[in-house]
Amino acid sequence: MRAFAVLSVAFALVLATATAGHGVDDSKDLIVTRRDGGKRIQCFIVTETLDKLTYTLGKGSKEVGAKWSDLVKVEYAEMRSGAWPTAVDARDRGKYEEAADLFNSVGDGGREWQHVYGAFAEGDSFELAGKYAAAAEAFAKLANYPKHRLWLDGTYRYGFCLALAKKETEALKVADELQAFGKKESVAQADVRANAIRAAVAAAKGDVTKLSENQGRARFSAVSEPEEWFHFAIFYADSLRRLGKVKDAAMEFRAITGQLENDPSKKAQASFGYGQCLVETDKQAALVELLKLDALPYGSPSQKCDARYLAGKLLWEEAKAGSGDAKAAAFHKANSKTARTLLTAAAESTANAEGKGKAKALLDSIGPDPDEKAEKDAKDVKGKPAADDEAAEAEEE
Repeated sequence: MRAFAVLSVAFALVLATATAGHGVDDSKDLIVTRRDGGKRIQCFIVTETLDKLTYTLGKGSKEVGAKWSDLVKVEYAEMRSGAWPTAVDARDRGKYEEAADLFNSVGDGGREWQHVYGAFAEGDSFELAGKYAAAAEAFAKLANYPKHRLWLDGTYRYGFCLALAKKETEALKVADELQAFGKKESVAQADVRANAIRAAVAAAKGDVTKLSENQGRARFSAVSEPEEWFHFAIFYADSLRRLGKVKDAAMEFRAITGQLENDPSKKAQASFGYGQCLVETDKQAALVELLKLDALPYGSPSQKCDARYLAGKLLWEEAKAGSGDAKAAAFHKANSKTARTLLTAAAESTANAEGKGKAKALLDSIGPDPDEKAEKDAKDVKGKPAADDEAAEAEEE
């Protein structure tokens, strides 16, 4: 079985780390090797294929190949300014549709990487926005680059998003084509992705049995392809949750968390999913998991918004149902204030998340904080005599 380089969009996007101003010729690309203490090579990248990256050191110089296993960083010159970093920033702020449009404009450039990375990142952003048909359309562009290293994952994500857009026939056709490719070229990862697409088809139809059957065949490697593994693992766990298999979903989220000891960002996202599973069965444990995403600098703006809404809702319900002595009353009063703070943060989120509208509706229903209202009313009363005196003086004049 031949070796196959699988590097997903999350890897591609981190390549945007700017190095301008650190001895880098802005007209040249940059690669950093794993050997020689992280040797930095300024060059002109020619192409990326499944097994290597090809570059030259200058016009007319000989092409050189570098295996992916020998590289720790690749940065294209155009990533340092313009549409690419602007798009990355928009994506990181949860402005997924805005990011998708910007990544699309990257594809207007004249270089191969701009067409391929731009299309892939556009599709990824639309998928994050829940615009699955648009995501599939973007990923479909990678069909024009069958020798590029991102072709396999681009084709997979094309079929995956077709499935989520409930275009079953088209999605299954992509899955069959990937399976045939994998068999012909002895590429096991293609078969894994074909089954992942079939799992997505089952999830879109609400067929839990078929979802789990195909998930069992879609064995992404958490070691050699961590980004695609995480993408599908989170999808599977969350699909179980949405389809009512909450206990099974909780087990999956816990299993994901157990493999993320060295990745706090992804671990926080898994904790969010686990917290959602616990909302109806163990509210205190749910709060612990949800508040991790609120407190830590991880997770997307949409995830933070939804986590804050759910945590705020749980705290408010607990405060509203609370009773007891003065000490207990003070505790519940503090919880209600924290609940309002979390709900306000969710309602004012910049993300287009489900929890944003729900948080605003809940805040409107519970009304203002009594202490804050009393303080405001007192200030209004105190200021009223002065205002009346000013009005009277104005009339006398």
